[in-house]
Amino acid sequence: MDAIYGVIPIFGVVTRNSRNLPEVPSERLKALALQIISTQVSDEINIARLITLAEQQRIEQFDILLPYPLSDRQLELVRHEYVKPLTLQQHDDRLTISIPAFSH
Repeated sequence: MDAIYGVIPIFGVVTRNSRNLPEVPSERLKALALQIISTQVSDEINIARLITLAEQQRIEQFDILLPYPLSDRQLELVRHEYVKPLTLQQHDDRLTISIPAFSH
């Protein structure tokens, strides 16, 4: 199943079982993240997927605790994969992601 969901566009993945998800945005994001994170793709792609998911859930800022700090190259790959403007701030193994405010 993991391999199948790794190739499905993210908007299709996050719609399954949506009625059973928590109401609290941070808990909802965690539950949905478990559906899209894949061991079949790189950390950078998984982080970009998580950012897209947060954007879909209208979350403007969140932290990810990583098992290790990302290199500058990895941070650049996340920016490249996500494409849209965002701010990434790393403090040891904590990555703070800020997505520009939504216009509507």
